[in-house]
Amino acid sequence: MRIVKTPDFPLLDSPGQTPLTRQDQVYRSLRHAVAQGLLARGMQVPSTRELAARWGLSRGTVEQAYERLVIEGYLVRRRGAGTFVAVSLPEHFLLPDTPCRIPRTAALPAGKPLPEPAEQSYCGSTLRAGQAFASPLADPALLDRDVWRRHLIAATRSIRIGDMHQMSGGGLEALREAIAAYVKSMRGIDCRAEDIVVTTGIRQSLSIISSMLRAPANVIHVEDPSYVLGRRVFESRHLDVRPTPMDGEGLRVDLLAPSGVAAVYLTPAHQAPTGVTMSAARRAAVLEWARACGALIVEDDYDSDYSYLKSPPPALKSSDVHDQVVFCGSFNKVLYSSLRIGFMIPPRSWRDDIVRQLNATGAEPGLIEQQAMASMIASGDIYSHIRQSRRVYERRRNIVLSALSRWLDKPRLSGEHGGFRFLLWLPPGLDDRAVSRELEGLGIAVPPLSDYASLEGVGPGLVIAYASVPDEVLRDAAERLGHYLATRLGLGSAVARTQRLPCV
Repeated sequence: MRIVKTPDFPLLDSPGQTPLTRQDQVYRSLRHAVAQGLLARGMQVPSTRELAARWGLSRGTVEQAYERLVIEGYLVRRRGAGTFVAVSLPEHFLLPDTPCRIPRTAALPAGKPLPEPAEQSYCGSTLRAGQAFASPLADPALLDRDVWRRHLIAATRSIRIGDMHQMSGGGLEALREAIAAYVKSMRGIDCRAEDIVVTTGIRQSLSIISSMLRAPANVIHVEDPSYVLGRRVFESRHLDVRPTPMDGEGLRVDLLAPSGVAAVYLTPAHQAPTGVTMSAARRAAVLEWARACGALIVEDDYDSDYSYLKSPPPALKSSDVHDQVVFCGSFNKVLYSSLRIGFMIPPRSWRDDIVRQLNATGAEPGLIEQQAMASMIASGDIYSHIRQSRRVYERRRNIVLSALSRWLDKPRLSGEHGGFRFLLWLPPGLDDRAVSRELEGLGIAVPPLSDYASLEGVGPGLVIAYASVPDEVLRDAAERLGHYLATRLGLGSAVARTQRLPCV
């Protein structure tokens, strides 16, 4: 047996009072060695037999830890050669890129203060579940339920009677502390626990924010096309919703009203539903616009945890030097949709009023779930889940992209670099609603882009969600979608139009 010479690194002990299995200890020790550079990228690691002998463990225990690291993308196995540290580590796809630099000008005039918040009643809506390709949800089958169960049991055992009477202060302190660390590492936002308000999800955050926008300055600009349920929340609060066109760089900031506006609603990291990422220049422009007219920027960061081609862009909130942005995030898109744990980071002048509004509604996540979520983040298990599920979602995205590339002649796409869905643009002149209805009759549910738009002139397209669909179902649906587009709509190459639908 050939012995691989590698730097010696210790088997880490269990952190704090949370006991770890031997497999978890091996997994965390190896991952820590990679993260700290003790095991360099591309370096061969010891065999499972060698490491088991070194640490006095069973080979099966070490093998299971290696397999987890391979699944997450830390290690790669080469047949006949051994196991090596990956050249491109998964953190590259999790950590935000360098924050965009906001141009500074000398002696800027003082911006108008943010509008005074006004209390109103809470308004909610239901979450629509669907099928391929109509439901951009996290796949709950990817969650390690044993891990989640362990955090839930620990939370139940550690809960104090005094904490069980009521929630206050915007959420459990342990969870707010964990979220502060999470958004700093994942989204580049430097904040404190006291800046965070825990909610049941982004829609509750939008509902609370919109209920606090006081007339007469109750105008809110929204991207067009846009997230339909978010727009409905604003309309239910009787706000003056102003759809605003987009282009390849994001929202057309030059079309925003110069005054009399309460807020603008954005999905800058992965625009819903086009998938466009807002450019640095547009980010700087919208921040300056908000400062000048005293408007609030509502940043919906719904699925930036998943990036496949490059590091995700930093949050707009990370460049918010004038405290004009309310950042809305959610773990429902990370673990499973019925979890109902989200959060927001509002301007500090708004936080106390938001907490009072939240307490008045009584609609807060359960204490045990909050404690379990805090433990999930603090232990690092949330990052492990994201790394593993990201590889699955990327594979499912590739199944669809591969099928479309076989059938179509240079398909025009946007948003395929991340998230749970992307947009397939159709040729101008096609009626995407009619196309969607015909596909529905064939058993393929693909929402048309027109359903997300309020303005005329938005190009036709199909919004294709893939994350929560099993591979075999997705493969069949993708082939049938490609076949339809190539043969019935004539969008394929001459070769594709003569192909028969494969048996899948």
